[in-house]
Amino acid sequence: MHTTGSDAGASAKRAAAEAGNSRIVGILISLGLISFGLVHLAVTWLALQLAWGHSSAKPNQQGAIAELSHTPVGPVLLWILAIGFFTLVVWRLTLAVRGFAWMRGRKRTAKRWGSVGHAVVYGFLGVICLRFALGSGSSGSSGRGVTGRLINNTAGQILLLAVAAAVFGIGVHQVVKGIRTTFRDELQDRGGPVLVTFGQIGYIAKGIAVMIIGVMIAWATVSHHPGKAGGLDVAFRTIKDQPFGPVLLTALAVGIGCFGLYCFGWARRHRTS
Repeated sequence: MHTTGSDAGASAKRAAAEAGNSRIVGILISLGLISFGLVHLAVTWLALQLAWGHSSAKPNQQGAIAELSHTPVGPVLLWILAIGFFTLVVWRLTLAVRGFAWMRGRKRTAKRWGSVGHAVVYGFLGVICLRFALGSGSSGSSGRGVTGRLINNTAGQILLLAVAAAVFGIGVHQVVKGIRTTFRDELQDRGGPVLVTFGQIGYIAKGIAVMIIGVMIAWATVSHHPGKAGGLDVAFRTIKDQPFGPVLLTALAVGIGCFGLYCFGWARRHRTS
């Protein structure tokens, strides 16, 4: 009887420890998702500045993190963001290995591969935060240099067109995800109407922006003009240069901001497995 009681006590302690660890992990994941939301809101702010006359604004992830670093709590905030993003990397890689057990077949496989992609994005953002926190910042010119070298040979052009197609496909997936609200699968209670609306608008806006990036990469490749390729900032500047550009850019920026707000709700309702 004494042995049985000891075993039961040990089991209870292990269960309590696991529950405590689970809560800590959940808090860190929430911190990461809030960090993701903050970056999207900062991108929104910079895009709105670009839309209405501040041509020096750089509305992409690097510019957003630089903007956050200039706030009064910037140095501390950068470290918090980095911890949050690297936590998300570990979380997403864990999901890629053994997550989404509540799904079956190809849908689960797609979700697990998608988690690998998310981990890459979060890792990229974490590295940018770390570099700014350490005072080295980050250079945005190397990407165009690589694009320029690839454009100068046939194999490189094929690779760039393949990348453009993949990026465009990711954008289409984001739009479909927003329209069909499949993002609700990753919410504990599938979310309320306000949160779902923010998610729909946000995913559709992000998808449109990513699709434009894909088109710009393809255009740069076909026209042999590497300067036309780029990330969010190039996409936003392209939109601004169109008829009614400031209005269109404002609408897209608001959509990106909606995704940032969605991330705050996601942080409260995320599924950890």
